[in-house]
Amino acid sequence: MTQIHVFSALFWAAMFTMHTTQMILMNGHEDWPSIRWRAAMNVLAFALCIPLGKVIAATAEWRISKRVLAIGSAGLPIAFAYALVGHYVWTYVLENPPMPYSTLASLIIQSQYNFILFSLWSAFCSAILYAAQLQERERSLLQAQVLAREAELKMLRYQINPHFLFNTLNAVSALIVTGQAQAADAMVNKLARFFRNALSRESTAKVTLTEELRVQLEYLNIELTRFPDRLSWSTQIEPGLDKALVPHLILQPLFENAIKHGVARNASPVEIGLSAQRKDGQLIVRLSNEAKRVGLKLDLQPDPGEGVGLANVARRLANFYGASAALSVVQGEGLFTVELRLPIELTL
Repeated sequence: MTQIHVFSALFWAAMFTMHTTQMILMNGHEDWPSIRWRAAMNVLAFALCIPLGKVIAATAEWRISKRVLAIGSAGLPIAFAYALVGHYVWTYVLENPPMPYSTLASLIIQSQYNFILFSLWSAFCSAILYAAQLQERERSLLQAQVLAREAELKMLRYQINPHFLFNTLNAVSALIVTGQAQAADAMVNKLARFFRNALSRESTAKVTLTEELRVQLEYLNIELTRFPDRLSWSTQIEPGLDKALVPHLILQPLFENAIKHGVARNASPVEIGLSAQRKDGQLIVRLSNEAKRVGLKLDLQPDPGEGVGLANVARRLANFYGASAALSVVQGEGLFTVELRLPIELTL
């Protein structure tokens, strides 16, 4: 209703200005009594539009035919009432000469003119109200989409494998039981540092590839305590790409899969390799885990219900970049590689 009132005030102010200007141009002057009564008639028109505006607002969700009928039915008596007051002011207050036709004919003609005027007001008002409602719906829809996207990103981000935490705590317990308190304390500190860095940013944050790697290397250092003889890693980053931006923790599920399916389930040493290069305007990040024993086939098939890591990464890429990013997997004997393709964004 506030929007309707604001529009109505502007509409009738414009009508007053237009009529006054026309009279001045036609007669060369305009007397103050006429101006005051014209202003009073426009204020009356504003007041009569209040119930008409309520009808427009109340029928906003109706079918167009029913809505036109309701607004028109409400506008007819308003147009006649306005014509009746206008005729009285014109004839008896301003004492203008009577029209060359009967009072009834004068009221009918003026009511028709007023009905067209109020119908025009209703059309403009309905259009403005519809545009405002459409804008509000779009804003609500956009807000809902943003909230849903943020909720999904948070869900995906916090989906760090709980087995990693359980295994780490078990390893800490084993170190304590065997009297290696210093090693246990170091491992707890690594775990705390990893979670502090992993959870310190918003779900929609992007970090440099260097920072993302630093967090993942902290994770690998923790896992190294569990697999000191079976785990090794290497990185190969093309010059300049250390400042490329990637979604925070986008590599975490990939490293977890590499440990869980490539290291923990095989007795042979496994090397995890990360590379980043620039190709066709995109950042190509590859993470591979390779068994060092020739002929060994890594047990990379996830248990039922556990295949969420790659889907997690794929959905996050889609949320951040849409169709301009992709994830692909290449599996061979003794080698498993995940490739991420995403637009290059460099920090200054």
